[in-house]
Amino acid sequence: MNFNDYIKPEFLVLIPVLWFVGWAIKKSNVKNCIIPFILTLLSVVLCGIYTFATVDVSGIKDIMMCIFVSITQGVVATACAVFGDQIIKQAGELFSKNQNNNNNTVQK
Repeated sequence: MNFNDYIKPEFLVLIPVLWFVGWAIKKSNVKNCIIPFILTLLSVVLCGIYTFATVDVSGIKDIMMCIFVSITQGVVATACAVFGDQIIKQAGELFSKNQNNNNNTVQK
């Protein structure tokens, strides 16, 4: 499996950007359940700006393709950022639980 089959290399930079933006939003008063939607919207908009800026748009077909690419690539970039964040959090919780279980066993 080649990661570039799913996301264009020029959009890979969005993953750490979205991760950081998500972290910053989490520090604010925004509810956690809203953060993925904000990140998705931001990602689609950024992909759209890049796509429309780099493609020669000559008709409705080109416009529709740019919109499609912006939406699909934005969603994939957001999914990678959110999944990456969650996998690290879950691994940290798992490690923490294992440490606590080991400490409880040693103390008995």
